[in-house]
Amino acid sequence: MLQKETNQTETIVGKSVKLKGNLKSEGNIRIAGSLSGEIQTKGNIEIGPEAVIKGKVGGQNITIAGSVVGNISAKEQLEITESGKVFGDIKTNILTIKAGGIFTGRSEMKTETLEEKEVEKEPEPEIETLPEEQK
Repeated sequence: MLQKETNQTETIVGKSVKLKGNLKSEGNIRIAGSLSGEIQTKGNIEIGPEAVIKGKVGGQNITIAGSVVGNISAKEQLEITESGKVFGDIKTNILTIKAGGIFTGRSEMKTETLEEKEVEKEPEPEIETLPEEQK
């Protein structure tokens, strides 16, 4: 699993739980049941193998082992496991799809632009042409 055990899970939605509405948190979230609505956290999100999510999902690192129908935004990394299914658009820095994982949608890998990196562009080399008599 992608989620590191450095922080404990703050919110757990069990297998038998069915929620309708938005779930917002500052900490890590683990979903084993179903949720129809938005999930948003500054922490990590783990969608278990039997979980079904219908709505937007946003967090730091996200692991999908269940089913998500909706757009996903992971600030750092998104992993779709062997049993994971995503039907929607993805925005992340790092995307991993394991063999057997399903993804239908568009993906956007967020990268810094040259302006954000403040990289100075090297001057183009000057090309010297020979006069006609030396050719």
